[in-house]
Amino acid sequence: MNNQISIEVEKHKSEINKWYQFYVGLGIGADFHVAACIPFEKFRSEKEWKRQKTMKFYSDGKGIIDFLTQLRNIREGLGLDPSDFFILLEPTGGHYSYLVMKVLLDEGYHLFQVENKSVKDFCERQLGLNEKSDEIDARIMAYMGWHKTLHPDMKGIRLVKPATPTQILFRTLTRDRWLLSTQLTRRKNQIQQLFSVTNPELKRAFKKPGSTTLSEYLPHTLAVQVPHLIERQTWLIKEALRIEG
Repeated sequence: MNNQISIEVEKHKSEINKWYQFYVGLGIGADFHVAACIPFEKFRSEKEWKRQKTMKFYSDGKGIIDFLTQLRNIREGLGLDPSDFFILLEPTGGHYSYLVMKVLLDEGYHLFQVENKSVKDFCERQLGLNEKSDEIDARIMAYMGWHKTLHPDMKGIRLVKPATPTQILFRTLTRDRWLLSTQLTRRKNQIQQLFSVTNPELKRAFKKPGSTTLSEYLPHTLAVQVPHLIERQTWLIKEALRIEG
């Protein structure tokens, strides 16, 4: 996965190095998204970009249309193109970001993703900020986009540019699969730890599975002799032998 990210960063390095007229940080939520659209000259003053107003809009179709309308008003007022906007967001929320990303890509905006950990580390280490809110995060991501353009070789911030909406969905599904696998492994470990407390002899019994060995250990494998626990343990042993047999 890291190699794929590195390849994509190199592939789109010319776009990252390009100077944009506006840098947009987009915070993703289940019901609302928050955007901070900041012109590049405001980043010269820390007070200005940190006080930039943000836009909060619904994550449904109407809310996204309202957001696009705001961007279009800026473009028409200044004679800009979608390619003059650098939009940065985290993959937080999984599928919540799919619709808005698809629409922005279809409109021709330059869209990038950044790792969640990178935003947190940049906020704490580079800016010394521990505050967190949707508005602050949106401004921070806009600043990160400008800062990465200014220092393209800076380590700690890796940007990924989704090529198509299909690629966005694929990344989301891959990430969800990894999270699910991690949760299952953690749950299995918790169950094993629970058995080591409630059934201290069970692990030793399964080292040499067999009816004789199990029958010897079975009456003594429970730390607490409770009838329903004994029945459950008997069932577990039978199931384990059935599956391994």
